[in-house]
Amino acid sequence: MIIFNEKTRAYELVSLLCVVGEYPISSLNILGDRTCYRRLITDMCKTQTYHNSKTGEKFTCRALNISGKGRLKTIRLTKYALPLAKWVGGAKFYIETHLKNNRSSNEKTIERHHRIAEAVAIIQQSRFEYRPWYLPEMQNEIRQYSTIDEPSYFSPKVFRGDISNPSQKYTFSRTVGALMTPHKTLMLYNTRNSIMKWDGQGEYRATSNVENFSYRNTKQGKIDSAIIMGQNLNYVIGLIHQTEKQYKSASIFHKSDLLTMFHNIHYIPLNQFGAKLIQLLTLPNCHNHLLSLIYDDKLLERGSMSLAYDIFDNGVYTLNLLDYDMRRLILAKSNINMLIKEDKSFTYQILCFPEQIDELYQFFGDDVEYLTVNIDELLNFLYQEE
Repeated sequence: MIIFNEKTRAYELVSLLCVVGEYPISSLNILGDRTCYRRLITDMCKTQTYHNSKTGEKFTCRALNISGKGRLKTIRLTKYALPLAKWVGGAKFYIETHLKNNRSSNEKTIERHHRIAEAVAIIQQSRFEYRPWYLPEMQNEIRQYSTIDEPSYFSPKVFRGDISNPSQKYTFSRTVGALMTPHKTLMLYNTRNSIMKWDGQGEYRATSNVENFSYRNTKQGKIDSAIIMGQNLNYVIGLIHQTEKQYKSASIFHKSDLLTMFHNIHYIPLNQFGAKLIQLLTLPNCHNHLLSLIYDDKLLERGSMSLAYDIFDNGVYTLNLLDYDMRRLILAKSNINMLIKEDKSFTYQILCFPEQIDELYQFFGDDVEYLTVNIDELLNFLYQEE
């Protein structure tokens, strides 16, 4: 018998599958302990009795099936699992969005579904709302009030479905949704384990359309931030450099590379640490807010050195990368290389989390020192503040 309530893995897995339709077996680490989830999925692929501890109901079915091979191996709900979908409140959405449509075995379609599913899993683990049946109804005409009170995830279909003007429709976009907070909206992308294809004009149109919704539903409509998820920092940096090169010669009116479209570009690893990190990115003025929690305001003064940094104290320059801002990271690397080339002496520190050090070391090497902060302690402090 499998206990089924809001605190169990089975409940979370069924809720996730109601939203995304299918989930890659290779990405169970995002959900938590891989071994535990693998065991649970094996059990749910067999006929089991589920006990809803909240209502006392019991139901017996084979809830899951696994199809595909290799990287396309995917988990889906069976048609017999509808009572479980009802228990999580997502049966209607699941039927209309996924069950009525034929399951696609097309490689590109499954890849697209998996990109979105991994992003939604990160949102789920961050404890932000992602279930359409619990999300506030979006205003898509005249803004009457702010509808977003807490960080909430909206899928690409929400924004694509309400475009009435055919000239504004976009046929290509790699966005995997948007994370809306009361004070800002962040575009979401997932490059997974490769450098994804980027169609600048398509992405520009997609962002402009989401921005229209942002103006009508949040206090700050302008979108100047993006989150790029991935399995490795190198894929995100590679994507940024690719878009720079691709649009270097474009007209100034049509530049749509990442660094032109977004002032802040944050990297989120596809793991449990990434789910914690994304919680910090929803803070108002995240970068400076985190600095003010750790350093005295008197230290937040810039020195005279031509270098990307946040703190200058006793000849030591410190850069805050707690928010994994790619623009600042790339600029810092460029500055450091220049100083080394000019044979100038300097002491440079990176403020980061222990989980970031391995990837940052591959990027910066021994040219910098690393200062670490515990992310769990920082999140606990922020929640106590609230």
